[in-house]
Amino acid sequence: MIVVDINENQIEKAKTRLDIKRNEKTISNDVEQANIIGSLGEIIVIDFFSEIGSKVEDFSCKDYDLIIDSQKIEVKTKKSVGTPKLNWNCYVAEKSMHQNPDFYFWCTIDLQRKKGYILGCLIKKVFLKVAKFNKKGERDGNTNFFFKENSYSCLVSDLKKFSQSPFNRNKFEDCKAFWNNFDFDKISGYKYALSRAETITDIKNFVKSHIILIESNHKKTLFMPYFSRLKMLTFDYQILFR
Repeated sequence: MIVVDINENQIEKAKTRLDIKRNEKTISNDVEQANIIGSLGEIIVIDFFSEIGSKVEDFSCKDYDLIIDSQKIEVKTKKSVGTPKLNWNCYVAEKSMHQNPDFYFWCTIDLQRKKGYILGCLIKKVFLKVAKFNKKGERDGNTNFFFKENSYSCLVSDLKKFSQSPFNRNKFEDCKAFWNNFDFDKISGYKYALSRAETITDIKNFVKSHIILIESNHKKTLFMPYFSRLKMLTFDYQILFR
């Protein structure tokens, strides 16, 4: 995870963002502090990716908060005390499932210690595969926290961790190496939606045929879409089966 020392400038930025996002709802009883924490999560993500040279657009709308390296990002942030643990939960409220980001990012903010943590990220459809549903009023594991609304959650250990941009898709040799060592038996019967109009029903055959096509037509522009499709599948399955 990325650990950030939160400074006064970032806190002031968070308060300024509240003027823009004042009408948003929150599940916390302390509305003002919850909104500051949510804004701080967005700010530390913006600052981190700006510092490593990513293209960042602060493009808040109903479906996502940011655009980073052409990827739509929704940042989910909660208050915490101390360093996050791998068995902590990362949430998305059921009422927020209409949002349509490419990635979810999860952060925690410890205001007392002025520490922020970017815990990691997941592609939305990967999150939906690993997440569990929590009913309002249920206890969150062995903690004293009860869910205040229906939500979906995964563990911090489920998230993709990074120190550089996670959006730099793999080179062909990296993709090929991943699939050469992959046990296709464990995904027998799996399907993968490349888009709303295209679903892979035989992943093994798709991978093998695409690798042959790409190797046989190296650097030919006409075959770049095959590489793009293979990269998309590889990126998702590296997260699911890392």
